[in-house]
Amino acid sequence: MKRLFLYITFYIIILMTGCTKVNIYNAHDGTLDLSGQTFDDNTVYKMRGEWKIAWNQFLDPVKDLQKIKDLDTCVVVPHTWSRLQLDDTSIGNQGFGTLVLDIDTGIEPVSLAVKSTYITSAFDMYANGTLIASNGNIGETPNSVRAMWHPVVGTIGENNGKIQLVIHFSNFNHRRFVIKDFYIGSESAISNHKNNRLAMDLIAFGSIFIMGLYHFMIYILRRRDSASLFFSLLCFSYAGRTLMVGDRFVYEIFPDIPWELFMKLAYITFYITAVSIVLFVQRTFSTFNHTYVKKLMVASTSIAVVSTVILPHVYSTYYLCLLNLCC
Repeated sequence: MKRLFLYITFYIIILMTGCTKVNIYNAHDGTLDLSGQTFDDNTVYKMRGEWKIAWNQFLDPVKDLQKIKDLDTCVVVPHTWSRLQLDDTSIGNQGFGTLVLDIDTGIEPVSLAVKSTYITSAFDMYANGTLIASNGNIGETPNSVRAMWHPVVGTIGENNGKIQLVIHFSNFNHRRFVIKDFYIGSESAISNHKNNRLAMDLIAFGSIFIMGLYHFMIYILRRRDSASLFFSLLCFSYAGRTLMVGDRFVYEIFPDIPWELFMKLAYITFYITAVSIVLFVQRTFSTFNHTYVKKLMVASTSIAVVSTVILPHVYSTYYLCLLNLCC
């Protein structure tokens, strides 16, 4: 508890010192033009648009420069797919590949950094041929991959204004392929951006957790007020979920948490949040007090939680999709 209090205090101070400005720029044909832009302590750039992609190939950022130069297939980032058409090729939700983005900063040598959100479910990131960040362990087969969704920061260092990002990625753990946003800026700007986002997540967690604790104490004092119990359960589960979405603060506390356990906790908190909302509304508003709805939600949530605990995560994702369709 003392450690959590120190985290909250630290990130509140960080948040009060100022926020970073996020500008969105779109790449075209694998090239992002940031020439003429400023790279100060409070500005970061979200790198969206057309990134070059090589499917089922790990192109070496040093040895395969000509192959990288000859790439003409692009994918729009951010992107989520179960099946995607790349030119004449249809790709599925599992496999591996290479993303490439050429960045023109047009500035004198300056130390920059790149921040990831996540790619399902592991990646290595290179800048001008040097490995600057990794998330999990990539591989060409399911047994060779160790998944992780932790946002990471890679330092590019001084450069001549021309940066080539090469990202090796692989996914054999999730039912969808997800490529989220990447940010670039000065080292201090990226650090500020990361700390500000973590601060927002932690403040949300603390506020919601305190609300849950308050209503749980009300239930302890007035046992007939079951609405307070369900609302506190809603707050506790949602507060826990805030640590596992966004910038995933849970990795700051438990950096070595296994991906499978992380995903199971994220799904379980979602299920408990959903059923808590239904139970709270039914206990608070008599108009919505339908017994069959309550029984259906409790039963489906119980099945979901049990299946999430005992089954591999890749199967749990399909149950979540089915539950969303039914409810």
